Amino acid sequence: MSDSTNKSSKGKTYVLLFIAALLLIARGYWYVKKEEVKIKKDTYEKQIKSLAEMEKSNPVKFLQAGGDFNKNLIGSKYKIHGKISNKATIANFKDITLEVAFFSETKTLIEKREVVVYDVFPANNTKDFELKVDRPQGSKNVTWTVVSATPY
Repeated sequence: MSDSTNKSSKGKTYVLLFIAALLLIARGYWYVKKEEVKIKKDTYEKQIKSLAEMEKSNPVKFLQAGGDFNKNLIGSKYKIHGKISNKATIANFKDITLEVAFFSETKTLIEKREVVVYDVFPANNTKDFELKVDRPQGSKNVTWTVVSATPY
């Protein structure tokens, strides 16, 4: 009987060793997967931060201005009915500086000046604005483009 008890004891030992090995393998697999998720999260956060920095460093690339204008009935002003679109994915901007250019009937540049639109322009959004600007003598057309903005 001692031989069968010895065999039974060895069998139990092998089973226990097998279970312990499986537990160690499972724990190792879990640890590796946990580290992979952490690395992916860190990489994702770095990419988002990098994208935000890139967008903030070049606002003119992501901001577009458009709209139309009309002559003010009273006085010598143009009324600009504009839209500013922020095409950035993450970056928000504020205080958009527009370069307003005035042209003659023959499309000759008469004057340029800068005007600031004091508002916040969130990422992936378009906002309307209105401006009244003095009309230089002889001007028949006006255009405007974004020249700078402050990241917000």
